[in-house]
Amino acid sequence: KESAGEASAGLQSGMDVEQAYVMSLSSAYSWAASGGKSGASFARTLDDRFVIKCISRTELQMFLDCAPAYFEYLSKAFFHGLPTVLCKIVGVYQIGYHNRVTGKRSMEQVAVMQNIFYNKKITKTFDLKGSLRGRFAAQIKSSYEDHDTSFTSSAGDGPRKRVSES
Repeated sequence: KESAGEASAGLQSGMDVEQAYVMSLSSAYSWAASGGKSGASFARTLDDRFVIKCISRTELQMFLDCAPAYFEYLSKAFFHGLPTVLCKIVGVYQIGYHNRVTGKRSMEQVAVMQNIFYNKKITKTFDLKGSLRGRFAAQIKSSYEDHDTSFTSSAGDGPRKRVSES
């Protein structure tokens, strides 16, 4: 049985996680992510832990419709230690603005995702979404080589080819 002190420490640690999340989101900056065709706006947190994507109302509704199955799948993967290539969405928010001077109101929807590149040394990247035709990303100004559409030629090395190091 858990003592009152242990329960309090667990609660405190949960509050620390929530505070760290809020602090991280409060220091986001606009990020010109390349390679996507949707034209969506992106932001990244200053600590590089999260990526924020502006989504349409339709995308929000699609996510809400799929959310139960999505979270069930991710929780099974997490609790059973199974690998997954799904993006980890940690929050979906609808934010309302009201300009009291002009009276204009607007609403935006955002999805907050873990940055899969956080704290990783990336050696190669691939763009796996959609068609190979017209899907070439600009060369990333970094120390690693960009292999946007060459995944199919690299995949011949086996399904467990390691492309990043923790």
